[in-house]
Formats: sequence, C-alpha cells, structure tokens
Amino acid sequence: MKSSFKFLSFWFLVFIVTGCSEPIKYDLVISNVHIFDGEKNLGITNIAIAGDTVATISIETLLADSVIDGTGKFVVPGLVNAHVHMWESEMLATSHDVGVLTVLDLFELSLSEENAMRQYRDSLGYSNYYGAGPGATVRNGHPHTYLPLSDDFPFISDSLSASEFVKIAVEKGAEVIKIIREPGWYEEAKLVELPTLSYQQIEEIIHEANSHGLKSLVHITKLDDALAIAALRPSGFAHFWETQGELSEEDKKLLKESGIFFIPTLKLQQNLNMQTQYDTTMSQIQREFDYQNYLVPDKLFEEKIYEIYELGIPIIAGTDPPNEGVNYGSDLIEELRIYDRAGIPLLEVLKTATGNATRHLPIDGNGSLKVGSPATMLILNGNPLENLDALEDISMIIKNGHQSVRAPR
Repeated sequence: MKSSFKFLSFWFLVFIVTGCSEPIKYDLVISNVHIFDGEKNLGITNIAIAGDTVATISIETLLADSVIDGTGKFVVPGLVNAHVHMWESEMLATSHDVGVLTVLDLFELSLSEENAMRQYRDSLGYSNYYGAGPGATVRNGHPHTYLPLSDDFPFISDSLSASEFVKIAVEKGAEVIKIIREPGWYEEAKLVELPTLSYQQIEEIIHEANSHGLKSLVHITKLDDALAIAALRPSGFAHFWETQGELSEEDKKLLKESGIFFIPTLKLQQNLNMQTQYDTTMSQIQREFDYQNYLVPDKLFEEKIYEIYELGIPIIAGTDPPNEGVNYGSDLIEELRIYDRAGIPLLEVLKTATGNATRHLPIDGNGSLKVGSPATMLILNGNPLENLDALEDISMIIKNGHQSVRAPR
C-alpha cells in the first residue's frame, strides 16, 4: 500500500508541476521541416534553437520568439570538409557560401596564421576552422619540395624526436596530428625518391599523439604503406592509396580491425587522372606506366572506395584544396557525387560530410544536429537523400543559431 501511495504521489506532483509551469519558449523554431541529423533521416518534425545550441527536436508544437515555416524544406547539418589547406579568411568565406561550415586544415604553412583563422569560429559568414598545426615530415620531403616552409619549421630529425615534435604541435594549437609518408613519385617510369618518415618514426608519433589525447592522420599514397601503417593503429588516413593492387582477406581484416577511417580526397585523384588522360605533354612511357600501376581511370577509385564502404570502414569527406585545382567550395559536393557513383547509398554519402566527421574528429559537435549540438545547419529547398543536387539549392544558412551571410566587403 505504501508503495502504491508513493507511486500515485509522484505522478500527482508531476501533474501539478507540469500543469502549472509555463510552456518553454525558444529563440528560434524551424517547424514542419524534413530533417537529416547527420546520422538518421528523422522525417518531418520541428527543431528548436536556444542561443547557439540545438535545444530540442520534436513532433510536438514548439513555441519561439521567431518561427521559420519549413514546409517543403529540408534541414541538414552544416557540411564538413575534413582536408583543406587555408591561410586567408576569404577561403573560409568561400567554403561557407556553399554550405561547408566546418573545415579541418591538415598542414598549416604559417603557424601564426592558423591561430588567426581560428578566430572566425564564432563569426557569421565564415566556416569554422580547425587545424593540425605543423605536419610531421622530414626536411626535403613532402611537402617541403614545393612549399616555402620557414627555417624554424619543426622537421623530424636526429635532433627533434617524435615526442618533441608532438609537444611543439600541441603548443601551436594542433587539434589533430598530421603525419606524412611519401616515398616519392615516378618520372618516365622511374622512381624519384623522397626522404620520408620511417614506419618506426610514424609509430612513435602515433603513440605520442595518443598520449596527448590527439587523433593521428597519416598522408599515404601507396597501398603497401597503407597496410603497413594500418598495423600501427593511427586514427585514419588523409588520402586513399592511388596504386593498383587487390586486398587479400587478411588485408581486409587488418584494415577493418585497425579502427582507421579514410578521408579519400577522390576529387583530387580525379583531377590527377584527367592529367594522365588529357595531358598532351606526358610521354607515352609515363602514360602507360600510370595505367598499369595506378588507379586510372576514375572507375577504379570508385570500385575501391565501395570496397572500403562494404567493409564498414568509416569514410569522411575531404578534398585537399587548393591542390590540383580543387576549389574551397563546390568540389566537396563533387566529392560526394563520386561516392554516389561508386554505389554508396545517399544517406551514407551524406554522413561522410556530417555525422562521420562529428564522431571521429575533434570539431566540437559540428556536422551533427542532436540536442546540445551547435545550431549550425543548412535549410535546403530539396531533398538530398533523393538527389545530391539539393545541397546546392540552399534556402538559408544558420550558424550558431543565427542566419549567416557574408558581411559587405
């Protein structure tokens, strides 16, 4: 009897409290809108914003100071480009204008500039910027062969250990650790060797990054390197391998059990393939070598990325601008179209530029629309789960709870 009395008393109090309290009033509600939250298709519902945060998502009527009628519209999280190189605010603005609202810079040229770029995280009209600080590489290796790195750049060497490098990167504000493995390229079918980090050095950097609670992303271009480094358990790869080769069952098991993810940058590879196919200055020797040894034409990349998808290995979208003519805006949509052509379902394609990035990268919840997530999203005029073209038909950009547009320049 006492137990029943307590139960009834509890629900009586709940009734009194909820019955007498004023309904919650939010800052902004988008009503009757179709929502993809970065992971799931939620269908038609309502989303409420309080300050700069998603407060609730509910089919119930929600009150707000301002209401946007989302009838016929579609909401997705602001897109994430997980592999860029940026040093000017205009680059952030260009990404923002096509709905790419968060970027991850994976090798910063000027460490002081990187801190300046982070200042735009709270600025309307610009993408949120996150960075890896200095990449782990060796003197005269990639990308030192073509980038004007400063004299005091922290190259890994006999006089600078892996632990010392990671400490410097952390001091410079690195949110992930970028590692370079690039043994060289071929000219006239002959290898032009580059100095590069050894597997032992890479393992030491991964271990040190882990000790600081940081993800480690490794630049690779060769299948053999991908397999050898996967065994060292980095967080992920900043590219997809570009060399031909079949994965054995043992290789597949290794990749799957390593816990890695891929940021494939296939739009970049597509641009490189166009050079092989249409560059009239390329010798016949090099052209034939490329077709025999590299994933040319594009269909081979599509087959390989679908194989990775089927293994259940996470894919995160990134494009690596401005390399090989890749732009800071619409080419991320082109990257997604490559995954679509590969046969990956559209919901999973959208996850590569939203929820997958949120889950695996330190970007403060951007790329997701859950309660407590940043209120950073796109209101689209069409349904991207039916056609990716809808991502290019933006009705409104909302960043940190406010309509976000570029300030007059």
